[in-house]
Amino acid sequence: MTEEKNFQGNTDLRTREEQLYHILLERAMEPFARYQVICTGEEGCDAKFLDVNPSYEHVMGVKRQDVIGKRFREVWPEAEDCWMDIIIRTIKTGRSVRNEAWSRDTGKYLEAVAFPTFPDEVAVLFLDRTRWKKSDEQLRKNEKTLLEYRQELRELAAKLSLSEAETRRKISRQIHD
Repeated sequence: MTEEKNFQGNTDLRTREEQLYHILLERAMEPFARYQVICTGEEGCDAKFLDVNPSYEHVMGVKRQDVIGKRFREVWPEAEDCWMDIIIRTIKTGRSVRNEAWSRDTGKYLEAVAFPTFPDEVAVLFLDRTRWKKSDEQLRKNEKTLLEYRQELRELAAKLSLSEAETRRKISRQIHD
């Protein structure tokens, strides 16, 4: 009887954990994907999509049913190598890996945090940093423009001082001559 209760308790806990996982996955505001990593001696490593959340679909512009079960390069044939590299590095090191880069496929600047979930699985949380990156670039342009204006103002102030001094000399000569 006790063993049966323990089994039932473990099953209930597992079911609750699975439900929690699905709730978090579905409600997360950031794109999230799970991959199974397949390494073969000859071909190296590849990743197969296990799951993505609705935010992944929205931000990446793909449908869940079109990616689940497919290999990474089937879905993203033109993707920069860095996106696949973080998945492989995470599996090989067993540690979380972070990467920021522009994604041609999505037209977005993304930050990705990959972390191992099981011996052959990796989860990746993507953060869309496009607005932040564009704001940062605009800030840098504005700073450059301000520095240029500052230099121009210094030059104008110097010219004004020279012109003022020259005008004083002329007036002084006219008064004293």
